[in-house]
Amino acid sequence: MVSVLIVIGIVLCAFVAIETLLTLAEFVLAALLSRGRETEPLDDARKPSRVFRTMVLEVLASVRTHITQLFSLIRRVRPTSMHLRLAHNPVLLVHGYSCNGSCWNKVRRRLKKNGVAQVFAIDLKPKLGDISDFAQQLSDRIDTVLETTGAAKLDIVAHSMGGIVSRYYLTVLGGEDKVGTLITLGSPHHGSRLARFAPGVNTRQMRPGSEFLDDLNVYEKRSRKTCVVSVWSSLDEMLVPRTTAILGGDVKNVRVDYHGHMMLLYSAQVFRIIWDELSS
Repeated sequence: MVSVLIVIGIVLCAFVAIETLLTLAEFVLAALLSRGRETEPLDDARKPSRVFRTMVLEVLASVRTHITQLFSLIRRVRPTSMHLRLAHNPVLLVHGYSCNGSCWNKVRRRLKKNGVAQVFAIDLKPKLGDISDFAQQLSDRIDTVLETTGAAKLDIVAHSMGGIVSRYYLTVLGGEDKVGTLITLGSPHHGSRLARFAPGVNTRQMRPGSEFLDDLNVYEKRSRKTCVVSVWSSLDEMLVPRTTAILGGDVKNVRVDYHGHMMLLYSAQVFRIIWDELSS
């Protein structure tokens, strides 16, 4: 028994060490790639202590997310719905690159505590697939949710790549009549230079200047039936430049500081923004 615990401890320590190195590498690479290339001036007078704290919290958020995903696969738990008193539109949570619906567990609990009637999530497959295919999966999931709940519309909260999937659904697949509000968290709407370092059809589509994003962003400034809110962080290590998350037109762009990419899923400040938008 003791030997098993030792092995588990060694594995966990190794896992945390790898996550720490990867996260530090992401911050360093993002800083190098974004130097002098931001499209909007950002406050560079950041306190080193807060930056260090942000990096530590980002490591913990990444570890938490990946462990949660691992257990969700082992237990074969698929996110379905939670039924409470009817007070708001159903909410559908859309994950980002290389994740699954389990990354939303914290947000789901907070929504449940605040009395949202039904909360759903989706697992987009395959992980390295085409964003347009993900959007079709999202379309099917939305139709199922609306049929199940009897609601006329639902709201979407999407993280990272999930925001691009959701925008493709709204604009290209014509889903605006079915979505009241779309809130994106740390989504590379205009592409991220870091996408060139990750595998997948979807990462090629998320590179700045890709044909996919150019075609999608033709719709950026047109009038919308859906209320769109883009939440972005000035210290997001996965977005290069960070301002790639800013959308034009009648979109509400909300900036937060000292938040890493995965921290957006756990932050109380970000959830307050989500809740304010869903409740308005």
